[in-house]
Formats: sequence, C-alpha cells, structure tokens
Amino acid sequence: MPESLFKKMLADYERELTELEEKYADLRQNVQEADSNEADVENWMELIKECVSIDRLDRTTAFRLISQVAIHEQTDERGHRRQSVQVKYNFVGCVS
Repeated sequence: MPESLFKKMLADYERELTELEEKYADLRQNVQEADSNEADVENWMELIKECVSIDRLDRTTAFRLISQVAIHEQTDERGHRRQSVQVKYNFVGCVS
C-alpha cells in the first residue's frame, strides 16, 4: 500500500472518529435533557395531585406552582380598560 493512500485513509478515519465523538456527545446531552424533562413532568404531576383539592391558594403553594407572573401595562381600547397577565407555571410554560 502506498504511503500516500495510507495517510489519506488515516486522515479519513480520524475525521470520522471526531464526527462520531461529536454525535455521541450530542446524543448523550439529548438523553440527559429528556430524562430531566421527564422528571420535571413527574414532579409537576405530583404537585398538581397535591393541589387538586385546595380551596385557598397560600403563598407557599403559589411559589411551588408558579415561577413567574407578568402583569402588563393597562391599555384603553374604545373606553374599555384592558390589562394582560401572564402566568408562567413551573414545569409547563406560560399561560396568558
């Protein structure tokens, strides 16, 4: 086998190995994120089960359920005042 062909094959092998290592790292991160998301959903479901029968929302429970509340500026539209409120719940996202 000529040395030039060997060097080319070795370079191709090293490039392929680097690409596979990058793909492996990406796949490993995706699996970790999926595991984390699954745990988040399970935690959310347990929290909701605990809160299904509450009749009064106390501060502690609100902090467990809600990560952020955004109250936007009040606007006047044809004599009607409007104000939007966005609630971002833990584990689920934003509800307007």
